[in-house]
Amino acid sequence: MNLRPQFARLPSGDLRMIRREVPMVSTGSLPALFQSPDLVEDQAVAVVRRFGGDVTSRQHILGQYTIQFAK
Repeated sequence: MNLRPQFARLPSGDLRMIRREVPMVSTGSLPALFQSPDLVEDQAVAVVRRFGGDVTSRQHILGQYTIQFAK
């Protein structure tokens, strides 16, 4: 699976990212508060490995990070 984002050019000349279906990893429940940065990075690396990506590529790893919002 190609982990790089793909774009399509609209008639106006703007770029639009092409949405693709990616299987979600389900843990069975939502996290209580937030996950530690180390855990988020470990999970991102595991996803990149599972998709056959390059784990030395920072772009591939950052693309698989779980975004967390907290106060």
